[in-house]
Amino acid sequence: MASNTSYETSWADQWDPESLYTTYDTKKSNNGGGASTKFFSTVSDMFHKTKAVASTSVVKVKDGASTGIQWIKDKCHMRNQMDH
Repeated sequence: MASNTSYETSWADQWDPESLYTTYDTKKSNNGGGASTKFFSTVSDMFHKTKAVASTSVVKVKDGASTGIQWIKDKCHMRNQMDH
């Protein structure tokens, strides 16, 4: 497995259409904002990306747990029908 250097994209970054490094380096503030504006914008973008990944993950976990519980119920139901 290849090492993950600071300029390679992570698993979460592969779904983002614009790289974090490109966003930070090329976005220019039209209102003359300084470094703090750029930093806030970058942190805000990262927060929204993290929030989206977490939301998607919660839905997947919920669906997987629901499917697993239904599978167990079906197996128990089939076993109980065989015993009678």
